[in-house]
This record gives sequence, structure tokens and C-alpha cells, in this order.
Amino acid sequence: MSELDVSLVKRGLWTNVQQGPIMGKTITTDTTTGNLVVALLAILSTLGTGHLWHLLTFFIHQVRANGRPADALFRQQQALLRTLPTPGTVMVDTFKLWRAWKREARRPFSRSLLLIVVAMLFSASTIAASIFSSLVVDTSNLVVLVDSPNCLWNISNMINNDVIVGPALAIAAPYANKCYDTTDTNLTACQVFVRPNIRSTSMRVPCPFADGWCEGGDAISLDSGLIDASATFGLNLPKSSGVKYRKKSTCAVLPLGGNTQVVNMTDYPITIGRTGLPGEQALLLNYGFRIGLPGNATFMTSLSLSNITDEIKLMPPLVHYQSTSVDAVETFMPIPELAHNNSNLMISALSFNSALWLYDFDDPLFSAHQSVAINSTVSNFLREDIFKLADYPMKAIACLQQYQFCYVGTGGDDICTDLNDVLDQRAPEAFPGANKVQQKILDMLMATSYAFSIFTPGALEIDAVRDIRGILIPILMKSNERWIFELEQLQNKLWALLQVYVADLVIASLSQAVSTADISVGSNGVAEKKVVPDEEKILCGSQLMRKSGGIVNINVFGMSFIIAFSLLVAIIDIMLLKFLIFLSRFRRTLAPRIDRWVQDGVWQLQRRAYEGHGYRGWIDLDKDIPMSTSKPRLADWPDRLGGGRANMAGIWRSTTGGSMRSMRSASVRSSQGYGTSPEMAGWI
Repeated sequence: MSELDVSLVKRGLWTNVQQGPIMGKTITTDTTTGNLVVALLAILSTLGTGHLWHLLTFFIHQVRANGRPADALFRQQQALLRTLPTPGTVMVDTFKLWRAWKREARRPFSRSLLLIVVAMLFSASTIAASIFSSLVVDTSNLVVLVDSPNCLWNISNMINNDVIVGPALAIAAPYANKCYDTTDTNLTACQVFVRPNIRSTSMRVPCPFADGWCEGGDAISLDSGLIDASATFGLNLPKSSGVKYRKKSTCAVLPLGGNTQVVNMTDYPITIGRTGLPGEQALLLNYGFRIGLPGNATFMTSLSLSNITDEIKLMPPLVHYQSTSVDAVETFMPIPELAHNNSNLMISALSFNSALWLYDFDDPLFSAHQSVAINSTVSNFLREDIFKLADYPMKAIACLQQYQFCYVGTGGDDICTDLNDVLDQRAPEAFPGANKVQQKILDMLMATSYAFSIFTPGALEIDAVRDIRGILIPILMKSNERWIFELEQLQNKLWALLQVYVADLVIASLSQAVSTADISVGSNGVAEKKVVPDEEKILCGSQLMRKSGGIVNINVFGMSFIIAFSLLVAIIDIMLLKFLIFLSRFRRTLAPRIDRWVQDGVWQLQRRAYEGHGYRGWIDLDKDIPMSTSKPRLADWPDRLGGGRANMAGIWRSTTGGSMRSMRSASVRSSQGYGTSPEMAGWI
């Protein structure tokens, strides 16, 4: 099935019910708007993580600011944290401090490692946040809501309508071949439906018919289990409108012994639609009464025609309903050996004609052992090759099909029917308490179950595997399992047909040819469009499909979270670190640790350095920015330590009358706990 046209995609805000009322909020828009949102979120996430790092460094500084005496490495680390550096700066400068103090300080590596690890982890978290912000805007393989002006959801117009079923099957068959037989559903062709495929469990089971009426002794069961219609077919409906569906097919190859008959074609002109050729004979398979054929004859094939065609033909199936509540129009009545309960009997036959096989093949259905010599030309040389013909011109296969339906009741629990014949469940009272939307979905599932059988897809995969001469090549198939493979392929195509059909109820690309059935003639003789019931409007607005390119999906929760978190962190950072900590009432609450944050500030450290050079008269010593009352002209810092010591010697002599030796003695006394003069507090 081709990708959904971008014009059929609903734009704006909608909710993906499967993801919940919060995480499912989605905005679908064009790629230009999506790119702007990505850029905005990238800026906001960077802003948010930057301010969050400021708060984290403030917290680390405050935890360490315990007021106890510490060495110079500790004080330099605190000064580094007070500058609110970036994580990269913390890693580099902490490493530099470790290099400088690795032989002088106590345990410099372990004391530096914590800051480096915290900075590295935060950097990794920042990268993860950036990736998360980009995931908020989804650009590929999107789940979108279909908005089609041609939506019908008119089941009666689309069942058994060749105008729709034929084209739908032409889409479904290649789709099933690509997307059902592989685990790689990321192929572009498979990115159409919300769920790329619907799997059935295949297993061998005992024969469901009379003893000896299953070729090979057993049958094969193809069971889908209960599938959620909303999740499987992409119906964006709340849980209260939930419906589940199960389909089980039990199939077996029917034996030929005693059930074949050869007749003259001239005796059945009505059945074959033409006059039989002289001497033309037909093979009959006798599995039950069918209108137009004698006795219990069910299928007929011309032996003469079989000799001149090499195509394997799957004949149209016959069905028998075991219904007790609804009368079914019967054109086929099976023999007692095929009696069944609580199921539909589907029977079809394969005419093998003159199809040639490359070698002997053992299989209950496709057995081929009859040798035939065929002259062929290879490289301009005529040679005789031996091929194989099917052991029998025609064989039959029968399937019992059962269905189960569940729906969410008013109490929230699932109400389920028994695994049964579909006709027994079409009565109005079969689903008590189901709301109108559920009833509409159930009607659709029952109608398709009634109209489509496992044999509806028609074509067999085995007929497509031929060499350049048209010889059948049943490669990579185990003995006795080819018939199972073919049934699995038919089942896959049937599910794909149902996927296409449900989607087209909304898109109406195939069903526009029958859309005139929605037009009625009013009392004034003017054509009027029929009133669409509310349940059909709901279903028309609930179809989800996949789409790549041209649009983007924005997760509203993710976008809102990034915006709110980034702005909140930025506001807290600015208010706390720039304003609140300098308010007297706030500082009294957090004192004395907050005072150490202020004193480790670059302006306070600068003030203390100038005081060490003899510049006095500072006020506002407990605030973020200290002020000088004398308005001095402050000199540049000396470029060498020696110059600094000379400067200090001059200042010391001019203010105290002492010498450098007495200054060093004062420094020693201070380090031993004897105290120092106020003039030397900044230097020491």
C-alpha cells in the first residue's frame, strides 16, 4: 500500500489515546515549524542545564564551607567553585590544581577526583538532555491521524464489492509478501500501518473431521489469538470503546480415496458454461452436494484442459455455515464425514494441470512423482530432461473457521463470546451493553469474517517459483510442509486485506467508486448526502497511520517539560544566587555558610588582596560588592612575586617602622596562632 498522502494528515493538536492523555498529546505540523521548535528547545535545554550547574556548584560549595581551618588547595577549590565555572572549566582547573599541589598537599588526587567526576557526569547528562530535546520533535516514521473528507465507514457498500475487494487485494498481496514474511518491518513499504503485520500461531492439531479424513493424519491450526482492534488496525479510541477479535482456522488436506469420479463433459454443459468437446472428460471430487453437479460432486476440472495448461489453479471456495440463529443461503452441503459444529466450513480445490516439477516432491497436497520426458534446447543442443508431474490432477483442502469477539463492558471488564460460527454472532442481542462505536466495529469485523475466507486471496506462492523454462522449483521447503506454508501465506494476505480494507473505510481511495451509495434523493427531488451517524464520525476521526516526510510530530509533554524546567531553573538560579542570598533576612537564615559564599566572591577576594597591599577604607565587607570610602587610585598588581614582597616591605616599614624580618616573624606568629595586625590580614 502506498504511503499516506500528506494532504490527508490532520494538522494541529490531537491525542494519541494509546500513549495516554498526558504523553499522547501531539502537535502535527510542517517541517519548517518543526525545525524552529527544535532550535528553540536546543537553546532552552542549554540554558536550563547551564543554570542547573550553577545551582549544583553552589550546593557543593555550601556543603564544603564548614568553617574549619583548611589548606590552600581547599581554599583554591572553593574559590574556583565560587566563580560558577562551566563543567569543562571545573575539570581543567581542578586538574591544574592537582598538578600544582600533588607533592605539597595531603591526598590531592582523591580530593580533586570528586569534582572532576561530578563535572564529567553533568556533562554526560547535558548531552543526554540535548538528545532528549531533539527526540521531542519526531521527523520520521510518524504515527499520524488521518483527516479525509471522503470517509465512509459504510460497511454495506464495501463488502462483496469487486470494485473495492479486487484493488484492495492487489495492494494487500504484495504488502503481505514484503511485511509478513520478515522480521525487518522497518522497510519503507512496511511503514504504512501502525502495526506492520498481524501474526498468527501455526501448529499441528488432531484431525477435526472423521477418522481418516485428513491426508497425513493431522491438521494445521492458524490462530491469531485475541487481538486489540484499536492497536491492530490503528483506531485511536478510548478503552471504553475497546474491541478484541480472534480468528482461528483449522485446515487439512482431504483424501482422494473413494471420493473421485470421471465423467463425460458433454453431460454437464450448464456447469462448464460451454459445450463439451467430443471425448472430453472431467474429474469430479465428491465431498458434498453442490448446485449444478450430480450427487455429492463438489469440484470438477476438465482433464483435457488440464493436459494443455501448466498453471496451478485455486478454485473458488465453497462455504457451509453451521448456524442456529440466522438462516444462511446454502449452495453447498458437505458429506457427513465433514460434519462440524460451531464453525464455518470452507472448502477449495487445487487443479495442478500439467505443471512440471524440477524433482520429486513429497507433500500431502503438492505430491509430485510422475516422471515425464521433455525435449528442450540448451546451448543449441537438443536434449531430453526428466521432470515430475503432480500425482493427481486435483486435490481438495478444507478449513474450519471460528471467530471470537470481545468488547469492554460498562464495568470496564471484557465481555467475550465463545469461539463460534460467525453467523451465530450476528444477531442484534449478541453484544448486550456495547456502545454504538463498539457495535460499528463489531459489525465491520463480522461482515468481513462473513465475506472473506482464508481462500479469498486466491493466488498461491508455489506457482510463482519457477525457472526460466516455467518449471516449478519448490526450494527451501521441508517435506510435508509446503501445504502449511501456502496456508500461512493465504492467512497473511487475508490479514493484510483486512488492514487495507479498514484503512480505506476512512481514506476512501478505493471506495470512491461506490460512494454514490451515500447519496439519497430528498423529498424535493434533489440529491442529498445522507446524514452520517455520530459513531461513524468518531470512527472517521480515529484512524491512525504512519507517514514519513513533509511533516513532524511534536510531543506536547516533552516540549512543555523542557520549557518549564529550563525557565524554572533559570529563575531559581538568578533569584537565589544574584539577589536572595544578599538580602539580610535570607542571609540570616542560611548563615554562616552563605557568608563564606560571599567572602569567596571575586570582588571580596580582590578587596582582601588590595588590603594586603595597604589600601584601606573598605566598607560593605559583608556584601557581594565591597566599596571604598577614600576613592583611592588602585595600582596594578606587581608582575613578580619579588616585586610584591618589596612593595609589602615598604608598606610595612612606612606603617609600622619594622623590617622584613619582623614581617616574617609576624607571619610565623600568625601561623602559630598568635594573630597578626589588621594591616597584614589580607596578605597572610
